[in-house]
Amino acid sequence: MEQIVKLLFATTLLAIFAYILIFTSLGRAGNGGEYWGFDGRLSVADAAQITFESGDHRFLEVRLHQPLEPQNDYVPGVAYCGPEYHEPGLPKRPSVSEPIHGQDSPRLADEFARSFNIAMAEMLNENYDAECVVLRSK
Repeated sequence: MEQIVKLLFATTLLAIFAYILIFTSLGRAGNGGEYWGFDGRLSVADAAQITFESGDHRFLEVRLHQPLEPQNDYVPGVAYCGPEYHEPGLPKRPSVSEPIHGQDSPRLADEFARSFNIAMAEMLNENYDAECVVLRSK
């Protein structure tokens, strides 16, 4: 009986240690903003607001490529802005092309860029009447 109690205690300690490692690594993983030089813990809304207020109105372009896949650079979340504001195309701020988060990199980069670009387009529409067309769904 004593050995079973010791084994259960050791298993419990090991499980707690494993959970701590997993949650610590997830907490330090970042939110995808690192691909454009933002702090991985800065919220998307704050990043867009700070960038807009600094006068940088470029949209985030995702340039992450998986090995053996063709190059596919894109600006998620925004289709177009009026010709008076952005001509001939959307001004882009390219991401780094090397994955930082492993297999989760494309998803994190896409989600951050999509939310950032939608927030930027809404601020441009509100402040400059830029006529940006926002794409909310994938």
